[in-house]
Amino acid sequence: MKSDIFQLSKELAGARNPEDKLRLAEILLTIAKRAGATLPREKALEYLLPHTNLFANFDTSFINRIVETYADKMAIVIAEKPRKNAHLSMQTDNWVTFAIVGRCYAMSIREYIGEDAVPVNELGKVKTTESKQLVVDIIDNGKHFGDGLPYNDIYEDYEDQDYQVSYLTESYDRQILCIQIESHTFDDIINEQPLIAKRSLEMMKLRYRKSLEKLQQFSQLDVYQRLRAFMYEAATELDNGTYKLDCKNITQQTIANTIGCNRTMVAKELKALAKFGEANNNYGIQFVDKQIVFKELPYQSVRD
Repeated sequence: MKSDIFQLSKELAGARNPEDKLRLAEILLTIAKRAGATLPREKALEYLLPHTNLFANFDTSFINRIVETYADKMAIVIAEKPRKNAHLSMQTDNWVTFAIVGRCYAMSIREYIGEDAVPVNELGKVKTTESKQLVVDIIDNGKHFGDGLPYNDIYEDYEDQDYQVSYLTESYDRQILCIQIESHTFDDIINEQPLIAKRSLEMMKLRYRKSLEKLQQFSQLDVYQRLRAFMYEAATELDNGTYKLDCKNITQQTIANTIGCNRTMVAKELKALAKFGEANNNYGIQFVDKQIVFKELPYQSVRD
């Protein structure tokens, strides 16, 4: 069984087709769910941890040493999606979360909450009119968040903050797998393991570059150009060169909050793109099953 699991793990790491990733991942998900019975939890972590960007391409002995030392501080989390979209709410200063399979959007929610309360946010809908939700990052396979570097103090005038992460996959009846590490343990790993510290610095550099790109977008691009950039970033690219953006989780209001405009502007631009797409096969957008599908988007707004 172990050799089969190892082979599947290698195939998952090299898979490019989303369907292949999900097919292979389901087997690993099953292994993770039954880890206590059919596979030691430490072994499951040894197989899954290399699928994260931070721990990828390290020697097996290095991964084994990390797991042996910190396994009791790590959690394998499987988000079920029976009726509603899977989601996982947490305080970012408590956990560092690694997405193994699927794609998720880090949603920042500004809302007053009690010390022990966690606001529930489903399908991109906020609880109160005072709340504000925006996409602060897009977590692809292997990326991590919650280490306190990118999102702390987004709202300096609010002491109580919570960050909702909605996990998305190609199909809404799937499970999602991630690994969580306690934040203090994550700090210990960085302090004790120079290789992890070096890679963390490289990822921080990429985040900083991305932040500068965002700042440039807001200072130099108009509303449509910011919308266009967001759609390419947030959409999932398929093998045939088509992009699709799920509208079940990312609402027009969320997009508006993220790119810095009102919802009406987003609605008008999307409507114009849909009309433009009817006359141009490779340009514009189509609405298909609550998804925005497109190949190429015009550089300038096509709104009258």
